[in-house]
Amino acid sequence: MIHIIKLIVSISIIGLFVYSKLHVHENRLSPSFMRIYKPFKDILSSILLFLNKFFKPYRVGNGLFIDMSQIVLLIALLVILMI
Repeated sequence: MIHIIKLIVSISIIGLFVYSKLHVHENRLSPSFMRIYKPFKDILSSILLFLNKFFKPYRVGNGLFIDMSQIVLLIALLVILMI
């Protein structure tokens, strides 16, 4: 059971990475990859939208921000993976 949870968390971390890289380019994705991307987008966008209420983007430069909700989610997934 523990191995299944760790596998799911590992897949979620990979999904978060792919989501963060492709989110701005999702209108240019091929239909075959969009089928893979869409479930991750649906799940992660709702989680990140909820976390954005508590964690605002952090300014790191002139007009440059880091989405703290993605970092918080990544830290939470890594902590679950380590347990």
